[in-house]
Amino acid sequence: MKVKNLLLTILTFTTMTSCAQNNIDLSKLQLNEDAKTLIKDIPNIKSGKMFDRDDMISYGIDSKNLSYNGYVPIHVELLSYNGTVAGYAFRISSIAEQAKIESMLKEKHKNISVDKSKFLTLYKYKDAKIALELRAISKEQFEQGMFGYLDIKRIDLYEANEKLLKQ
Repeated sequence: MKVKNLLLTILTFTTMTSCAQNNIDLSKLQLNEDAKTLIKDIPNIKSGKMFDRDDMISYGIDSKNLSYNGYVPIHVELLSYNGTVAGYAFRISSIAEQAKIESMLKEKHKNISVDKSKFLTLYKYKDAKIALELRAISKEQFEQGMFGYLDIKRIDLYEANEKLLKQ
């Protein structure tokens, strides 16, 4: 009986450890990780070139292995530039999660700019390392099926992206 319990405990621990190792908290990324290494164990990834460039890849990921400070988005676009993770973007599907993300970003980035309109609150932040944009919407808009959206890019990808958008 003890051996059976011990084996069950070992199996449970091994399963929990392997599952925990595959979880990625996007908010903790340094945005310099090797993209292919980071996503190697995540199934069903769709990838595509951004602007038809070989050095700019977007990986579409539907996985519960990716989270952002506790929030698990339904879908994440993980962005790679020159082979390294350079950003990510995802929809926010509830007003409560949006409020948590807003609060966290305002705490972390003290000089985040806020531009409010009737339908949208746009938070923007940019420094020498990153550029981020949070498009926060109202409770009524969530109830109508709309989503908030967070987009964070390493500054070199942001600048290359902006340049290509202007062409």
